[in-house]
Amino acid sequence: MAKSRVQSGQRGQRGARGVAGKTGARGQVGPAGPAGPAGPTGPVGPKLDRADVLAMVEDQFTVIRKQLETQLIRMSQIQQQLNQIHSAVRRLIQEDSIRR
Repeated sequence: MAKSRVQSGQRGQRGARGVAGKTGARGQVGPAGPAGPAGPTGPVGPKLDRADVLAMVEDQFTVIRKQLETQLIRMSQIQQQLNQIHSAVRRLIQEDSIRR
C-alpha cells in the first residue's frame, strides 16, 4: 500500500536548533612554519669578576649545606620517635598475646 501525500497549508515556524554533533577526528599536523626574525638583544648585565661569582656560589652552597644538615637532624629525630613507637607497639602486642 502506497503512502498518499496530503496537501498542506503554509509552513509553520522554524523549530529550535538541535544539539551539536560530535567533533570529528583531528587531522594530520602540517609542517612547521619559517622561523621568525631575531628579537632585540637584552641589556648588558653587571660585569662580575670570577672571584665574585665563585664567592656567590660558595655562599649558596653554605646555605644549602645548613638546610640539609637541619633536615638530617629532623629526620634523625623522627626516626627515633618511630623506633620508640615501634617498640611500644611490640610490647603491647606481646602483653596482649600473653593475656590470651
